[in-house]
Amino acid sequence: MASVRGIHDPAIIREGDWYYCFSTGYGVPIHRSRDLVTWESVGRVFRLDVPDWAKQEIPTSVNIWAPDIAFIDGRFVLTYTVATFGQNRSLIGMASTPTLDPSSREYRWRHDGKVVESFVGDDFNAIDSNLLVQGNRAVVYYGSYWTGIKMVELDRQSLKPREGAERVSVARRETSGGIEAPFVVERNGWYYMFLSFDKCCAGVDSTYNVRVGRSRNLEGPYYDRDNQTMMRGGGTTVLRTDGRMIGPGHNCIFREGDVRRAGDQGRWYIAYHFYDRDFDGVQRLQVRELLWDHLGWPRAGAVVSGGF
Repeated sequence: MASVRGIHDPAIIREGDWYYCFSTGYGVPIHRSRDLVTWESVGRVFRLDVPDWAKQEIPTSVNIWAPDIAFIDGRFVLTYTVATFGQNRSLIGMASTPTLDPSSREYRWRHDGKVVESFVGDDFNAIDSNLLVQGNRAVVYYGSYWTGIKMVELDRQSLKPREGAERVSVARRETSGGIEAPFVVERNGWYYMFLSFDKCCAGVDSTYNVRVGRSRNLEGPYYDRDNQTMMRGGGTTVLRTDGRMIGPGHNCIFREGDVRRAGDQGRWYIAYHFYDRDFDGVQRLQVRELLWDHLGWPRAGAVVSGGF
């Protein structure tokens, strides 16, 4: 059950017999697994480290961050971040393909341009996207540090910002500290927002941890289990440093079943990266079951892969 090294900011989805994992890196690396335990590399999304059009907009970018993957209207839609560390001139791009199977004749990633962006002088940062479609509505959540997490309504067909759509704040910290990597899922009429708090990307000095809140509406307000608003730093802890597992964060949530088959779902999972204290802070992937209590609050369950 050894954890996979080098996977950062995982986004996982299942098609057919395979789970596919997308992660931060040059051209967006792709791994796949039949059992969530043994993973193999199957290339990357883009031939270039950063697509030409995005590199022209942000010349200092060197790779792609924080991909998100969703199955929408018969296509797998990837959103991803192009940015420079510590700056907020950033953009979220989009690409799509009818299948994730690299052996299929239909496998081909199409560039779909940018979704949202931020500029120096803005009070937000357009990174760490999470795309969610619910019925006739489509939204994208994003954000890191600055004034927190934002949401924008998208046109349901183009998946680009709807004309006149306003940027909505859905979570922030009142005091200093990181808040980023939103991931929202719907369950039993509730929208659950998972966020990563504090410091990432510092090896054994990382302080990342995962919090959650919920709302009856996509745009909030989101509250944690103690009824504290996430607009003032609220969030119920789901994952934190534990022994040699340092700074778990930037999670994704996914279901067991094939996304193409309606009703074929099953167990919930949470996947994230962490830093291994016993191996000089190397980053690793871990997958655990996600369990729900009688009041509908999630908690991390048994380790499926990435244990010790």
